[in-house]
Amino acid sequence: MISFFALDSYIGKSYSKHGPDSVRRLSSRIRGEEIANYLGAKYNPPEREGVCIWVKPRDLSVVKDGDYVDFLDGEFNPKRFISRPKIKIITSSLCQHDFFKNYPNEKFLIPSHHLNIDRIKRTRKEIKVAGYIGVPSPSVYKRFDDIKTELAKIGIDFVTEFLFKVKQDALDFYNKIDIFVYGDWDSNDHPHRIPTKMINAASFGIPSVGFPCMANKELEGYYVKARNMKETVEGVMRLKDEDFYNKMVNKIIPFSEGYHIENVSKLYLLLL
Repeated sequence: MISFFALDSYIGKSYSKHGPDSVRRLSSRIRGEEIANYLGAKYNPPEREGVCIWVKPRDLSVVKDGDYVDFLDGEFNPKRFISRPKIKIITSSLCQHDFFKNYPNEKFLIPSHHLNIDRIKRTRKEIKVAGYIGVPSPSVYKRFDDIKTELAKIGIDFVTEFLFKVKQDALDFYNKIDIFVYGDWDSNDHPHRIPTKMINAASFGIPSVGFPCMANKELEGYYVKARNMKETVEGVMRLKDEDFYNKMVNKIIPFSEGYHIENVSKLYLLLL
């Protein structure tokens, strides 16, 4: 038996008490509740049972030696693992796994599964809509307003989804875009980030144009790199070409299969 422990996700405000509501701690729902339900495992049981996995804990005080900590992007200083060498670390990306390579703890790489559990494929008659989904921040709105303006000049509509609350909101978003744009080129780059957004897009057969940050190490060759606005527009222009677009689609769909919950769940079973 596997028991998952995580702080529940909730609908709340981010960055500003006057800002709009959106889903918070989504990673806990995905890596805790959703994977537990798929495996038939325990989620936040009243007592410890079997293999215990703590998803993104705020500290290690509740974690016993021999337990697993699913670090994700972390909510505490990872150096605390050094003083707890018997805790086992679950990493969720190649760059994160590399980051922990000098730590004394046992490490297990289990990537996040994408949201497209039903293996829905985006059907399109033409390439005309690009988009981005993510958590809102004060700087994000201006960034994506600028992207919208620049892409309009080459005949591409640009849509965003910052206020999603349930899974269907995200599924509806991917169903209406043809290109995913990850315009995060001046954000803080660090090894704790995970490449979930572009993998989600790939699972629908939607190619991405994105910043080559550390987290995207495992996506090398599966997206169009863009380090600034100019390269973002150029990348979208490349994907307007039907031949190149279809080549990318045929490449990313089989790649994304490795991140389907059916395959990711098998990695958890190896912990038993």
